[in-house]
Amino acid sequence: MVRRGEFCATLKKVRFCGILYVTNDSFKCYIKVGEPMGENKTPEPFRKACDKFTILENLMSEQNPGTTKNETSHDKRSKEKIEDAIIKMIIENQDINKPTGLGEVGSRLVSLYPDFDVRSYGYNMLSKFLEEFTRIQMVKHGNIVSVTLREDQDLKENIDSYVVQIVKKAGVTPGAFYGYFSSKEALFAALVEPHAAAVMSRFMQAQSAFSDTPENEQPQHVGQESSECLDWMVDYIYQHFDAFKLLICKAQGTPYENFVHTMVEIEVDATFRYLDVLRRLGRQIPELDRRLCHIIASGMFNGIFEIVVHDMPYEWAVRNVRQFQQFYLAGWHHAMGI
Repeated sequence: MVRRGEFCATLKKVRFCGILYVTNDSFKCYIKVGEPMGENKTPEPFRKACDKFTILENLMSEQNPGTTKNETSHDKRSKEKIEDAIIKMIIENQDINKPTGLGEVGSRLVSLYPDFDVRSYGYNMLSKFLEEFTRIQMVKHGNIVSVTLREDQDLKENIDSYVVQIVKKAGVTPGAFYGYFSSKEALFAALVEPHAAAVMSRFMQAQSAFSDTPENEQPQHVGQESSECLDWMVDYIYQHFDAFKLLICKAQGTPYENFVHTMVEIEVDATFRYLDVLRRLGRQIPELDRRLCHIIASGMFNGIFEIVVHDMPYEWAVRNVRQFQQFYLAGWHHAMGI
């Protein structure tokens, strides 16, 4: 249903035959009670104002199979965006040990995107549409169809390899080890969580140490705490390299997929707090766009973890990561005008 306050004042409204007809020079909509529908070019705010919005071109192409749809920027929402939304649903349900049914996927997609319709992608059934995706799969148990994460063979091999090392040290069999975990996701979390938490904790400790420094002394400490933290991180990563290989390279679709992004956001927040300190100290600091700062910090942190992605030798990492950080620090100073 359409919520009040969502229409632009310029829209002309005419009621006839129990249907609200909404139009302007660029689009037309027909709103039968409980059944909002309109042309493919209907503006996004109007679509989002509905619980469900049906695209007229989909109805026309269904009635006339040979009809060519007039595709616009509204025609298809990114399939990757749809897949990401479904993966998020699955993970949320896994956290409470609940299966994700096909019907739930359909209803929640419509709740997220009122104009979602598999016919926009050339399908008549949601199940056929989902078969296109590479990161999810459908599993049938009797008459019940569930949607699950597709097993990543590379991830399985990496986990198996890491488990072999662990069980050798523990003196148990792989079968006994796997038996302690209810699912692959639970095993993944058990393998990476201690190390993700250790790095994040050390990172936050460095952030706190700098922010707790008296403001008039902070300019002399820039880079000191972060350099010490970075040295510690490199050592720790190489002591637990296989776990970080999983965390950095294989966490997509798990609660850990935003691990680096979280560090980036923390760094950006800290940067803006430091800019305020410099202004209070009387420094002439230019206004910096938060999006630009995010890009810079993202480049720095993702660059650091390239040592894991590309299996860099430890000696190379120790030598070059510090130089990499100095390069970014100089860039920050230039951007800040100091």
